[in-house]
Amino acid sequence: MLRSLRSILDCRAVSEIVGEMLLLVIVVVLAGILSSNIASLIPNVQDTAYVEMLAVSENGKLNVTHIGGEPLSLSEVKLMLDDEMCGFDGTTLDCKVSGKLFGNGDNLWEFGERLQINSSVSRILVIYHDQIACKIFV
Repeated sequence: MLRSLRSILDCRAVSEIVGEMLLLVIVVVLAGILSSNIASLIPNVQDTAYVEMLAVSENGKLNVTHIGGEPLSLSEVKLMLDDEMCGFDGTTLDCKVSGKLFGNGDNLWEFGERLQINSSVSRILVIYHDQIACKIFV
């Protein structure tokens, strides 16, 4: 009798452990599914390039000099000059406003290189990878 009572208690203990393990597995799987669904709702954020610019206006021309931060690839740079969007064609601006980048010619706007804009502009936005990297108000 004692032996049969012990075997009944052992079976119950095993089934309780199996039940707890199944519950734990279900909770872990549901938590993983929930976290992956929530993570897919979070938008991707690109890093914004860090850049410092200095603008000096002299004799009707505006000189914008790269004074710090990351080099900017000219193919990825857009400039908003007041209300006109400009890009680069080589080292020259491809818009109504004329301008040229004076540098070493490697298609990067790097430290010490200067963009000369041959027009008076009151606001410049330097846009890199579709994000505003620098705002300049003259």
